[in-house]
Amino acid sequence: MAIVKFVTLAVGVVVVLLAAPCALAAPAFRVVWNAPSQICEKCGGLPLENYGIEANAKESFVGSTIACLYSKSFGLWPKLNATLNATPCWTGQKPCSWTPWGSIDVLENGGVPQAANLSLHLEMVAADTVRELPDPEYSGIVILDFEVWRPVLQANYDALSFNIAFSHMLVKKKHPDWNASQVSQAAASNFNAAALAFFVETIRTIRALRPKAKIGYYEWPSDGSIDVDDDLKDLYKEVDVMAPSVYPRFTDVAQQANWTAGKIIEAQRVQEKYGRKGSVVMPYTRALVQQQHVLNRGELATQVQIAAGLGTEGIILWGSSADYTNGCNGSCQFVANELKNIAGPVISDCKTNRDECRANHCAGHGRCVDYTGKQLETVCLHQLPVLSCRCDPGWSGTKCNIGKAL
Repeated sequence: MAIVKFVTLAVGVVVVLLAAPCALAAPAFRVVWNAPSQICEKCGGLPLENYGIEANAKESFVGSTIACLYSKSFGLWPKLNATLNATPCWTGQKPCSWTPWGSIDVLENGGVPQAANLSLHLEMVAADTVRELPDPEYSGIVILDFEVWRPVLQANYDALSFNIAFSHMLVKKKHPDWNASQVSQAAASNFNAAALAFFVETIRTIRALRPKAKIGYYEWPSDGSIDVDDDLKDLYKEVDVMAPSVYPRFTDVAQQANWTAGKIIEAQRVQEKYGRKGSVVMPYTRALVQQQHVLNRGELATQVQIAAGLGTEGIILWGSSADYTNGCNGSCQFVANELKNIAGPVISDCKTNRDECRANHCAGHGRCVDYTGKQLETVCLHQLPVLSCRCDPGWSGTKCNIGKAL
């Protein structure tokens, strides 16, 4: 039975606060496993649950807790095939070219969204959803991993710039007398409208079939810039999970920490400004191993502790199949040792700390923000001054203690 409290505000309005018993409260900080470590089941499996890490049954990559669906086997996305005829400048090598593309050809479904068949794609999405998520009551996280092009044309820079070149070519074919500015504007307008439709309608198709699923796109928001994210506001009104990637990129811990915090803060800005009701920010982090390298304490902190200290709803720990090619005597043992010696206790203590901070400082209806960029090693492991609370939907106030009557 829920506990009912009546709070009379200064303006004389009575607000009903419904607080569920603590035993039923959702965790303040979720840690979800999304690595293909099912091979480790042969040697007893990884002790994930010992540390409060949520995982699919038998550590499968697609299951009732989370499903990461790759575009190569989900839907019929437009894709191009591009070849190089020069060294790209973004590789850092010289001599180089910023337009190094030789041939650019359609590989699948029109190549770019403005030339693609959206209906055909959505038919495939529907069929693939039923195949991958056979339970109509599926209520887990669904992450769509599509990295062939970004849904705003200007964001397709460097290694994805062939999408810009091809889009310009389509406009030039139709309007050979247009100048470069006219071509660029038309290409962006055509691409952006069609790309947004692909991203949004894909979510809507999945949701129509699996209405309880929580759906998001890997790397979005903040894969481009603030301007790009603002251009995609209609997409963020649809997604349930904001899933920026904060994989270790820099060897310097301070540099990595600043970069990680920046991406998370941008995702939270998007969530607050455009987010669907009940949406969450759950950054994609590395599942303890990267290219056969076990993450050290600093690398772990820049993923787990910054996300916790900034008040996100949790993180998703991703791993590649290459991480587990060595099986029980290799990667499985590496990760098991990492869990036992470093990562597991950090994650477990962090989750406990977040729950306690939520209860003691945010009235059980918000998540503590206590990361300032200066105390990385102690965030969510020790009690730090709470800067603010990020309130759950329907709650407000500096301590998330003001609720709305339902």
